[in-house]
Amino acid sequence: MSKGQGTVGPYTEQVARYIADASFEALPSEVVEQGKKVALDILGVLVADSRLKIGEIIIEFVRQLGGRPESSVIGADFKTSVVDAALCNGTLGHADELDDSHFASLTHPSCIIAPAALAVAERERSSGKDFITALVLGYDVQARIGVALDCRRLRDNNHHGSSICGNYGACSAASHLLGLDLMQTVYALGLTTSQASGILAWMTEDEHMAKSFQTGIASRNGVTAALLAKNGYTGPPSTLDDPKYNIFQAFSGGVEDFPPLVSDLGSYFHIMGTGLKKYSAGRPIHAPLDGLLKIRREQKLTGDDFQEITVWLGKTPADIVDGRDTPSIGLQYIMAVAAYDGKVEMEQSHSEARTKDLVVLDLRKRVKLERDDELERIFPRTRAGIVEVVTKDGRRFKERVDYATGSPENPMTMADVEEKTRSLATPVIGREKTERLIEKCRTLDRVDDMREVADLLRV
Repeated sequence: MSKGQGTVGPYTEQVARYIADASFEALPSEVVEQGKKVALDILGVLVADSRLKIGEIIIEFVRQLGGRPESSVIGADFKTSVVDAALCNGTLGHADELDDSHFASLTHPSCIIAPAALAVAERERSSGKDFITALVLGYDVQARIGVALDCRRLRDNNHHGSSICGNYGACSAASHLLGLDLMQTVYALGLTTSQASGILAWMTEDEHMAKSFQTGIASRNGVTAALLAKNGYTGPPSTLDDPKYNIFQAFSGGVEDFPPLVSDLGSYFHIMGTGLKKYSAGRPIHAPLDGLLKIRREQKLTGDDFQEITVWLGKTPADIVDGRDTPSIGLQYIMAVAAYDGKVEMEQSHSEARTKDLVVLDLRKRVKLERDDELERIFPRTRAGIVEVVTKDGRRFKERVDYATGSPENPMTMADVEEKTRSLATPVIGREKTERLIEKCRTLDRVDDMREVADLLRV
């Protein structure tokens, strides 16, 4: 296909056409229901994260920027420009580790896609049906690019997969809501590539700020690209598959794997492969955490009963969470505090009292992490973990968990997500607004104007 500047590559065209031609009516009912669940899950997380240090700083930053009041700043009392709202709310989305993660692509989708979609949908007065469709498109494109690039290769090249691939998820959602035609969508994808960024330097920073900023940048970039294309700005026409200047050459060391970009496009929906989170902790910790809490519950143990905890993970996930000083992604701390508290919520991940409790820190020293070759072979599609507990009276208990709570094979129900949202959102926006938010998301396909939802997210 050739139009305007240069030739549009076949894979770029297929992806762009999928975005431009998408309709709510083409979505299977189970995909629609998953879209509602994902929407409620991340909106509750966004509200709660607005009260973390990261949230307070980014909200104040966009307040200082000013801008036309187009889209809501979640957890705040004002609106800002659609681009700055995407930046702010996208940063909020990953301020904690309660947002979802997509297993096959090794990316975090909702924290990037939903803020972009909500900012545009509020400005455009889009319907709930259009918002659900935008989420589904964002997941599909972000996940397919993540699988094609292979986020393990991205990590080897010091690239942050969620940030880089998330640009395309946000762009896809925004492009749909703005009604871009085929060529405008092609250009939006090209303009997204021009902004795609994110390196793993956040691994060296303890406060999680750099990592969450990168998800905010991705959300902002996708919205910016779609808006520019809507206004006539053009971009590279074959960004996904140009013979020389494609995303594989830029990000994955030149290892080209085009088919996953379009395989089963429109028949398999990657939003179904995402894992919601029960615990306020990095995804690699969830399987051993499930095992630990099962042992604690069944054996009626308390924190003082634990002598030693050993965890086995694959090398890739172990490297992400081993010895980290950031509480929410530090396996040793999370396992220790879970042993004492019997749960891992935002208090366990962010309360100074819990993160500095001397008895918890003492047990943390006795949590060991081992790399397991078999668990590495089945990663990332299976996020398995093994945990063994030794009690102070010499008893041993061991559990292997292949599918942690919230994974696609062991999903959280809508009722589970509603309860999670109540615990997260009520302290910020109050009980009445929280219940109205839950009801709006239950019936999201009947919402005529997404401002009805956005208005509930401000204080």
